[in-house]
Amino acid sequence: MEDNNKIIQDENEKGSLQGILGEGSDDLTATPIQKGVDEDNSQRLSERLSFEGSLSPEQKTEVRSLFKADFEASIEEKKEELKKETQETKKDFLTIFGLFASFVTFLSIEVQVFKNKDNVWELIGVTSISLSFVMFFAIVINDIAKDKNGWSDFIKPIYLINIFFASIGIFCLFMGSKSPGNKMDSLEKKIASDSLEIFYLKNDAIGLRNKIDSLASNIDSLGALITPSQW
Repeated sequence: MEDNNKIIQDENEKGSLQGILGEGSDDLTATPIQKGVDEDNSQRLSERLSFEGSLSPEQKTEVRSLFKADFEASIEEKKEELKKETQETKKDFLTIFGLFASFVTFLSIEVQVFKNKDNVWELIGVTSISLSFVMFFAIVINDIAKDKNGWSDFIKPIYLINIFFASIGIFCLFMGSKSPGNKMDSLEKKIASDSLEIFYLKNDAIGLRNKIDSLASNIDSLGALITPSQW
């Protein structure tokens, strides 16, 4: 009778323990996959320990030196990559600065041209030539930033476009110089410069005449002061 009561009490304790744990008890049990992973890790660890135990001190030193060399090589590789990235950043900054300077230069040239030029051919010519020079400057800055050298780098479509704009500018300037309006402007400017030169020459002639008159009056006054007895 006492044995039966003890068995019933043990079963009740087991039931209460299972009620407390609930579903969490299922999580505590290891799945077959987890068991396999643990077995693989333990097997690798045991193999590593057995391998290290089978090595002599000289072999261990050699293995450590090899690992150290690989580690230092990886560190140097990372340093080189970081250095290259820094250089690329500097090159990009130089390129952006060159493009900005080219754009500002082109705008300043255009402002001065539109202030002083009235001929359409000359406006187009000066604009095309200034654009070609600014493009050439920007391209050279870009090539310098990318460490490009040699004549082969100049054989590219962008340089042909640059030469095209320069040719158009020269042609337009030539046509502007041959236009009637430009000839009239040049004649008017020449007449104005000649008139100004004549004006200056007249002033110089008047000044010389005044000097001659003053010298003649001085000579007359000196002649009047000299008496016949002094001859």
